[in-house]
Formats: sequence, structure tokens, C-alpha cells
Amino acid sequence: MKTGSEVYRDIDRSVRQAQAQLDSVGEEIGRLREQREATRTEEARLLGELARIRCAELAADRIAGGLDQADRDALAVLEQRKRALGELDQRIAAAERELDELTQQRERTRHAQDGAVAAHAARVERTLQQLATTERYEAQLARVERTTSQAAHASDKAKLAEADRDNKRKPYERDKLFHYLWKRRYRFPEYRALPVFRAADGWVARLCGYDRAHRDYGMLLAIPERLRVHADRLLAEATTEADALAALERDALAGDGSQELAEAAKAAARELGEVEERVAAQERSNQELVEQRAQFVAGEDPFSRQARAVLQRQIESEDVATLRSDAARTGSPEDDVVAAAVLDLRRRQTDLDQRLETARGDQDRALQALREVQRLRQRFRQSGFDANNSVFDADDGILGALGGLARGALMFGDAWSIVNRSQRFRRLHQRAPSNGAEIALNVLGGLLSTAASALGNSSGSFGGSPPSGGGFDWGGFGGSSGGGGGFSGGDSGGFTTTDSF
Repeated sequence: MKTGSEVYRDIDRSVRQAQAQLDSVGEEIGRLREQREATRTEEARLLGELARIRCAELAADRIAGGLDQADRDALAVLEQRKRALGELDQRIAAAERELDELTQQRERTRHAQDGAVAAHAARVERTLQQLATTERYEAQLARVERTTSQAAHASDKAKLAEADRDNKRKPYERDKLFHYLWKRRYRFPEYRALPVFRAADGWVARLCGYDRAHRDYGMLLAIPERLRVHADRLLAEATTEADALAALERDALAGDGSQELAEAAKAAARELGEVEERVAAQERSNQELVEQRAQFVAGEDPFSRQARAVLQRQIESEDVATLRSDAARTGSPEDDVVAAAVLDLRRRQTDLDQRLETARGDQDRALQALREVQRLRQRFRQSGFDANNSVFDADDGILGALGGLARGALMFGDAWSIVNRSQRFRRLHQRAPSNGAEIALNVLGGLLSTAASALGNSSGSFGGSPPSGGGFDWGGFGGSSGGGGGFSGGDSGGFTTTDSF
């Protein structure tokens, strides 16, 4: 297991390694570019020699003069590039110093926020522990525990009755004769029919044993409703008691200074957010400067492109075949040697261009790796994973993710998922077990959800549940022929049913 600050140092080390890799590739590109520019400079010089020899032989000074001017123009542009690169290096150094200062400020702000949060948590814990020793709180907590237990037990009984209703109602609802009579509300006070139809309904009732089924089915539908009403009443009572307990805790916290500590923690969090925004902005600015310098190192800056264009126009003005042909037509052996040297230089340039292309690809990958690990570092900070209560279980996986991200073998989203799965926050202080309001409200939240889901299943089939005061006796429920006793709610508060259906 590692702390958030330890993992953050690992990530920061990966950023430095990615920067070092980018610098190493940049140095290699710089060496290759120097060699290539040296070959081009030498080629331009040799072409100038050939032009001067040819001009001497042909008595034409224009080509030689033009080549000299092109060479001077290119050198002037490269001198501008050198000055611009020096200025860019100064800006990068200043930006790095600014980022270091902001990073230190962020660390100080982070520590201040952690301290404010810890102070608030400690004050709340101490206040609640003191409150838990008072007689008033103990009595209210006992009421909460009793009513919550009763509400939970009553809800369980209601759920069992509802499940029993859903299972046992199916045979009644599949019986077509029973279904017919129930829909006509036979044996209910609201039943109305002409004598001939009443007689027919009575025959059907005797045929299917409707009287007993009517009584049993009515109780099957009504009992879960009554139990749910009873459970809801106990739930409301328990909620009221829990609210009263929470009010005691709020009153105790209101006068102990915890609110001021909470405000201080919020202010520290706001300050940390502001500093984080400044750090992120500076990091973006630094990244832009680093990418600009990478263009200079790769020779893709405007100055390098302009200098190449100046030389390229002159170099491409005469191909090797033309140079050799011109040399063969002169009486001097010197230009033959120079033409052969130009051919060798152009072969070397082709090799250097291929090596530069490969190195630029390496640079692009190194630059992308630097972007990704910096992005991971920024997301890590913004998520608060470097806080002193942040811990990581799978540090080997995180190191592997950092390595894969640096090699380009892993996408940012996959690397962040590995980091996120390994992270958890541990509580700064363990809340005293006497915080009954929080416990009770958690229990009651589940009961409220259960009660709400039961509303859609509480009515009977075939047009609704029978009205109270209907045509069957509660005393026969469950097949018992005993007297009209009904049932007791037990721990649910002694609820009994004596109404007749």
C-alpha cells in the first residue's frame, strides 16, 4: 500500500523521465541536423567553387555571384534563428521557475486544507462523543433504536405478506367461475341483480365453492394492505424520532465552533482550487514553450524553413548530371573532383534525412508520452488523490501503467482507470458509534424505499381490493375455525385486526 503523496512522487518521476527522454531525442536530432547542415553548407561551398571555376572558364560571373548571395542570405536567417532560440530558452527557464513557485504554493495550500478538514472532523467527533454521554441523548437514541427496530420488523412482515399474496392469488384468478362472481361483486354489499340472475349466481357460487374462496381471497388481499399501513405508520414515527436525534446533534454542533471550522475548510478548498487553476494554466503555457523548442530542435521552426528554402533554390538549380557534364567540358581537372564530392555529399544527405525522419518519429512519441504523463499528473492532483487520507492498494499496477503510458503502449483512459481502481480514501477520524441519527436515517432510508415500491402492489385483482365492511369474517383466516381474534403484530407494536370483510 502507498499513500497518495508517494504515488504522486512516482508520477512526478515519470514526468521527469519522459522529459529526459524527449531531451535525449532532441539532442540526437540536433546532432543529425548539424551534420546535415554541415553537408549542405559544404555542398553550397563546393557548388560555389564549381560556379567560380565555370564562370572563369565561361567568363560569366552571374552564377557565382548569385550563389554567394544565397549563401549569405541563408547564414543571415540562421543567425536570426540562433537569437530567437536563445530568447525561447530564457522564456522556458523563467516559466519553469514560475511553475516551481506555483507548485510549492499549491503544496502549502494542500497542507492547509488537509489541516482544516482534520480540525473540523476532530471537533465534530469530540462534540458528538460528549453529547452521547448526556441522558437526553441516550433517551432519544433509545427511542430511535426502538422505533427503527419496530418499523423494520413491521416492514419485513408486510413484505412477507405481500409475497404470500402474490403467490397465493394466482389459483383464484385462474378460476373462471370465481373470476366471474368476483367481478360481479357477489357477496359484497354493493351486489345488485334481478332475482333470476341472483339465483343463477347462487348456483354458480355453490358449484365453485365461492363463499369460502371469497372469504379467503378477500383476506389474502386485505391483510398485506393493513400490514403495510401499519408499517408506514411505524416508519413515520421512527423518522420523527430520528429527526429529533439529528436535531440534538445539530444543536450541539452549532455551539461548538465546528461551523467556523467547516467554513475554514471550505475556504481552504476554494483557495486550493484557485491555485490549481493557476498551476494548470502555467503547465499549459510551459507545454506550449516546450513544443516550440521541439520545433526548433527538429528544424521545423520558421527560421530553419526559410534558410533551407534559400539554399534549396541554389542547390536545386543544377543537378549532379549537369554539374559533371559541365566539368567534363572544361579543361580543368579541379571541377571533376568537386563534382564527385558533391555527389558523395548528396548521398550522405539522403542517409541523414532518413535518420532524421526516424528521430523525428521518436521525438513525436516522446512528446506524446510527456503530454500523457503530465495529463495523468494533473488529473491526479485535481481528483485530490495526493491528499494525506488517500491510499493506493495496487502500486505495482500503477507503476506498470506509468511505464505503459510512457512507452505509448497504454492509452490515458486505461492508465487512469488503473490508478482510479487502486485508490481509496480512508477516514481521517473514526466517527463514534453513538452517532445514532446517522445510523437510524440510513436504516429508515431503506425502509422508505421499500414502502414506496410496495404501493403499486397493494391493491387486489379484478378491479381493486374489497371495501372494508364486506362479506367475510376475519376470524377464518388461515383455515382456522377459531373465534374472531385476528392477528397480533408482535414487535410491530401490537397491531390487531378485528374488522369483518
